[in-house]
This record gives sequence, structure tokens and C-alpha cells, in this order.
Amino acid sequence: ESKTPESKKREGPNTLVQLLPYLIVIWAFYGGFSTVADMVAGEKERGTMETLLISPAHRTQIVLGKFLALSLVCLISSLMSFVGLVLVRVLDLPITRSLIQDLHVLDFSTILSIFIVLVPLVLFFAGMLLAVSALARNMREAQTYLTLVSFVVLMPAMFSQFIGFTDFGKENWVKFTPILNTAMSIRNSLQERVDWAAVGVTVLVSLVLAVVVLRLVVVLFSREEILTRV
Repeated sequence: ESKTPESKKREGPNTLVQLLPYLIVIWAFYGGFSTVADMVAGEKERGTMETLLISPAHRTQIVLGKFLALSLVCLISSLMSFVGLVLVRVLDLPITRSLIQDLHVLDFSTILSIFIVLVPLVLFFAGMLLAVSALARNMREAQTYLTLVSFVVLMPAMFSQFIGFTDFGKENWVKFTPILNTAMSIRNSLQERVDWAAVGVTVLVSLVLAVVVLRLVVVLFSREEILTRV
């Protein structure tokens, strides 16, 4: 029996549409999770931080270099989930057709809206990960801190899987809630309900947070305590 659009709406989006925004957000964080501990805390532990800081490069340039490299790693990791979706949509195999029944079109506006909200989130995550690694004295301590921070990231990302089935998904506070707003924007884009006002607020919130954490990393690198290691 064929299903009307109304019946599909009552059932809600399929599992892929529910899960994909969560995966895109989570991999944006975990893509740099295993790398960042070695980028700063690991250099303290090995004693190579001193050599790096006495190089001709300004400390701000060093921070930006690490920040951009980590951002790229996080972005590539996150985009792998989306690339997989595009491949499944293009191939349109019978075995995967039911998974993409709610993804009628992956048009330019859908892809653009996802990319626009994802990049600032990646910058925020990269800055946050670098700040944690800079605060830690060694790799073990960095991994402990990063594990604790990961729970802060997981909660709003997981919440995004369920909030779309409630009226809370339409509340204005969602647009201003970090991480959750990105996941909800991606979810709406996949359901062909791009809200450009929400996208704009999401981008602004993520960019502000990215600037704040990046500034924190620059301050940490400007202090001699950055060399402290155990």
C-alpha cells in the first residue's frame, strides 16, 4: 500500500535522516580527537615545544597553523558521512533505496546549507580541542580532559535525534544552542526545509565561539606555562 505524504509526515523521517546529522556533528569533533593530544600536549611531553617556540614564526602563527590543520582534519572526517550519503543517493541501489526514501533531492541549496553550518562548527571544535590540549601537561592528562569534553558535545548532538519529533524543534532557543543548532539545521536541510534565518544564527553562534576559543589558545601559547610538562 502506497503511503501518502501526510502519512509519511506522521511517521516522521526515516532512520538515516535522524542519524546522519548526529554522525556529521560527532565526526566533526572526533575527527580531531585522537590527533590534537599529540599536537600540543604531546610536544610538551617530548620536549619539542621549546624548539617550536624559539623558531622565527610568531606564536600566533604557530597557533593558526595548528588550528587550520586540525580544522581540515575535522572537516574531512565529518564530510565522509555526507559523501557516503551522496554516493548512496547517486547509486540508488535497491538495497539502499528504503534508506533514502526521505531524501528526494540533494540539490545545491541543501548541500550549501549543510556546508555553511558545518564549517564554523568545525572551527569551534578545532579551537576547543586545541585549548584542552594546551591546558594539559601531558598526553594522558589531555586525553582525560578530552573525554570529559566529549560528553558536552555528545549530549546536544544526541538530543537533536529526538527533538525533531517535538514542538521544541521550532523554538527559537534551539537556534542559539551550540552544536544542537547545527545538527537541527542539517536535519532540516536533509528534509528539504532549509531555514536560512536559522542557518544564519547558527553560523554566527559557532563563529563567535570559534573566535573565543581560538583567542584562548593564543593567550595560552603566549605564556611560558605552555612549556610546562610532567
